[in-house]
Amino acid sequence: MPTFSLVSALNLTVEVMGNYVSIVGCPIAEASVEEGASVMDLIDALAKKYGQEFTNEIYKPLTAPDAGSFHVKTPMVFVNGHGVSVEALRNTVVKPEDKIAIAPPIC
Repeated sequence: MPTFSLVSALNLTVEVMGNYVSIVGCPIAEASVEEGASVMDLIDALAKKYGQEFTNEIYKPLTAPDAGSFHVKTPMVFVNGHGVSVEALRNTVVKPEDKIAIAPPIC
């Protein structure tokens, strides 16, 4: 007998900027996450899809113990034009209509 999931998958696109475009291969990255997923869940899915270079350049800096501190070069994540702090990445739920972007640190 077939089983059915009560959780729907969201297919999301993320605009990547700067040198992140060469990691992804184009300015738009795509990943699927479950409904109710956080921004960090989406970044986890992108890391799995886009491999080691994405993990090294984007994922690891966002998950480092000192991520978000003033002296660390951390990628910038935006949802609907608003910056999302490193601390809020796991608490900010993504929705199908969200415009999400990831940019390299400025400095």
